[in-house]
Amino acid sequence: MSAITPNTNLRLLKVPIEIDEKNQITFTSLQNQYNYFNSLPKIEKEGFTYQRKDSVIRFPAHIDSIIEYNYVMYQNENYTNKWFYAFITDMQYISNGMTAITIKTDVYQTWFNDLTYKACFVEREHVNNDSIGLHTIPEGLETGDYISCDLQPTFYNMPETCFVVATSYQWTQGYTFVNQDLPIGVYYYGATTIQGIQDIIKIHDNAGKGDAINSVFVGLKDFFTSWGSVTGVDGQVSTTVRFDYSNSITVSTVNYLGNSYVPRNKKLLTFPYSFLQVSNHSGQIINYKWENFNLLDVGTTDIEFSIKGTITPGGSIKAFPINYNNMLNNFDDNIVGAKLPIGAYSNDVYTNWLTQNGVNIGLNLLSSGMQVASGIGLMATGAGAIAGGGAIASGLMGVANTMGSVYEHSLIPDSVSGNVSCGDINFTLGLSDFEFKRMSIKNEYAKIIDSYFDMFGYKVNTVKIPNITGRSNWNYVKTIDCNIVADIPQNDLQEIKDMFNKGVTLWHNTSTFLNYSVSNSIVS
Repeated sequence: MSAITPNTNLRLLKVPIEIDEKNQITFTSLQNQYNYFNSLPKIEKEGFTYQRKDSVIRFPAHIDSIIEYNYVMYQNENYTNKWFYAFITDMQYISNGMTAITIKTDVYQTWFNDLTYKACFVEREHVNNDSIGLHTIPEGLETGDYISCDLQPTFYNMPETCFVVATSYQWTQGYTFVNQDLPIGVYYYGATTIQGIQDIIKIHDNAGKGDAINSVFVGLKDFFTSWGSVTGVDGQVSTTVRFDYSNSITVSTVNYLGNSYVPRNKKLLTFPYSFLQVSNHSGQIINYKWENFNLLDVGTTDIEFSIKGTITPGGSIKAFPINYNNMLNNFDDNIVGAKLPIGAYSNDVYTNWLTQNGVNIGLNLLSSGMQVASGIGLMATGAGAIAGGGAIASGLMGVANTMGSVYEHSLIPDSVSGNVSCGDINFTLGLSDFEFKRMSIKNEYAKIIDSYFDMFGYKVNTVKIPNITGRSNWNYVKTIDCNIVADIPQNDLQEIKDMFNKGVTLWHNTSTFLNYSVSNSIVS
């Protein structure tokens, strides 16, 4: 049996990758891989005996002359053309002309071309489609305080207001307002001036119907479809009441954060990093997610809200989004408008009482007068001076009591009815409108999170084949129970799986290895 001539090719290399396997380099072919490693600083030796995997190399050199090398590539040419790649884990001095080098196989570089990736649970990765709203899984990152992106927020300007008297007394043609098929049982009379309201109240007082007034409040003139003058009233009243008021408002979307920062990763343009905030200035604030509007891309169109309301004391107005959460009219995700003032109103108690009791007062006076006249007659005939005097006294007392009652009521100050709602101050300050603000995290946090996404991609939590490629410079992948098949040693295969389960960044260009400052755009 003839002896086999030693013919193992071995090269000591200086490589940028490290044994922790947190960063690896991908190649499109074995030839490209060989060309790269062979181009690195190296010491090349031939004629070695068969090199065993994960073993010790007796290298003919002093340890100090090779200590800076951290990697080897070798080929047992007598048996295979395959190149094996390995980390140098240790060097031991043997003699001035010999060093013992311990190696450990770089399993990814050695077997990368033999691997077939299968679907598994991918926890994080760089996605190959970064459309806004496509990736919304919470990241659990600190966002800090939120700021407005708008120095001048968008306001929904409330239509022209008017004053409304709700009364059960129909002193002229009115309209019984019906809401949701339930009769409220009052008539609404609207006036555009304070004087008009005072005149309407005066008419009630003169008719003895002051108690018929249910409330006086501020309403929207658009609730009334027509206005007409009413005789004797310095104001106007409605002839018809509209069932509801409807209008709409559009808000431009935003493509940046904090007024200036333009993120590289589009997830920063979704909640909780960027969103639309709507306030009614009365304690209710609702945040709307850009990505929940049915838009192809934030910034390509406007967001629309519809405003609706019904006439009622304090106002009943709400705004709701259009095409939100896959609903054309999303009535559930609405924000209620601030309450409009409910005015305090005075009513002339004396006039009201006098009108209500005018007939009784007249009858009382007539009865008392008759008693006086009867008493005088009795005294004049001598038929009964005592009886006549008693009748006169009784009649005069009745008149006195009646007049005393009238005088007593005339002394009572005008009563105050109704109440003043908390909407008064907002109405006075012009803050009864809805306010739309584009909100975001601060630039400081945006830059931090953007850099985090640059390095580690997004949380995807999806069963799929991992994205090994797809970005121009690097892809980060972290899996759970990675699935890879390959006809290679099982220990090496498991180590590759463990590398993906721990999380690994795969670099596609050797010239940009570990350089996170370069663009990492999606490649088609």
